[in-house]
Amino acid sequence: MIEARDITEEKATAAAQRETEERYRLAVRATNDAIWDWDLTSNTVQWNEAIETLFGYGDDEVDPTGEWWIEHIHPDDRARIDEGIHAVIDGTDSHWTDEYRFIKSDGGQVHVLDRGFVIRDESGKAVRMIGAMLDLTERRRAEDALRELNEELESRVAEEVAERAKAEDALRQAQKMEAVGQLTGGIAHDFNNLLTIVTGNIDMADRALNRSDDPDPRLQRALTNALKGAERAAALTQRLLAFSRRQPLAPKALDADRLVTGMSDMVQRALGETVKLEVVTSPGLWRVEADPNQLESAILNLSVNARDAMPNGGTLTIETTN
Repeated sequence: MIEARDITEEKATAAAQRETEERYRLAVRATNDAIWDWDLTSNTVQWNEAIETLFGYGDDEVDPTGEWWIEHIHPDDRARIDEGIHAVIDGTDSHWTDEYRFIKSDGGQVHVLDRGFVIRDESGKAVRMIGAMLDLTERRRAEDALRELNEELESRVAEEVAERAKAEDALRQAQKMEAVGQLTGGIAHDFNNLLTIVTGNIDMADRALNRSDDPDPRLQRALTNALKGAERAAALTQRLLAFSRRQPLAPKALDADRLVTGMSDMVQRALGETVKLEVVTSPGLWRVEADPNQLESAILNLSVNARDAMPNGGTLTIETTN
């Protein structure tokens, strides 16, 4: 007796399974990742062709066991990875992900990102694990390049901020000096007007004394000294007006030795007690064409800068030479 059985469904199932397996094989061949399939019951591991492409291992160099894979992890990462993956296998989780260094066939090392999925039987026991190793070399290189770029940008930004702060400080200093100049000019102008009155009255008193039949010599000396003091005060106001830029430039041939010697007292007062001033002149010094007030201002500014550069005191030498 012949018995007939309908196997249409079985053939369809087998065909679907073959199609699924073919798709899996094509996907494994198409990817650049190292795909591994670990049969936990027999402790055998199968790799795709990327194990040779990425790491240089031929078929005869790969021992298809879990131990071979673990042994080819960098010694500094090995214990951590071994413990971590077995914690997932022995536990209840299905997914495992970690980064480590894998040893290539030439002894070099590659940073990889490894991800695996655990397949369990009906009782929950892990029977299989499938995963993929992604080579992070290019990503690490890109990250390093990005980090260097960020550090360079941060450095440039810091430099720009420092330059801007420096410019702002210079601007504030310029504004401060402008304000000081305006104040100085106003005071000097008013003081100069007062000196005009003082010198005029001294001159009148001197002329009146000279018309006297018996002028007092002491009174004449007093008037002469008063006039000299007023003239020195007038010269000081001229310097202040030049400093405030209210005095027009008046270049002329001048003796630099005499100018430096004449302003030494003023420079020493600006230097303070901790800085000693030495003035060295040169016999036969040529005359120079300059505005005396501007030259005095320049020397005074340089002297103050030199004082600021010697916070613990020192000696400042002003020397003239051809």
